[in-house]
Amino acid sequence: MKRSYSFAAGSLASLTVLSLMPLSATPATAHIVCQGDFQKVQGDWIATPYCSDRHIARFARKEGENVTGRQVRRDSLLKDELCQGSPGLAASCGMGGDDE
Repeated sequence: MKRSYSFAAGSLASLTVLSLMPLSATPATAHIVCQGDFQKVQGDWIATPYCSDRHIARFARKEGENVTGRQVRRDSLLKDELCQGSPGLAASCGMGGDDE
């Protein structure tokens, strides 16, 4: 069975425009900037769970543990284990401040 296709003049113009556009537009690489528990968001520093978990992992590596921020984020039991007995991580582990 033979198929035939026809294009209107408007379709041909849009095909020409599409052919000028790059086939794969890559978005700008989003880079998260952390300083301790704080992330730079639109010029301001705010506390975020991502940066807190990353800070916990960095602290644990200094203490000899082989963990990543991703592992801390995904495993709440690991995070609890790393936080126990670490007064330096009180803010990162949610043990500091007023939780009301």
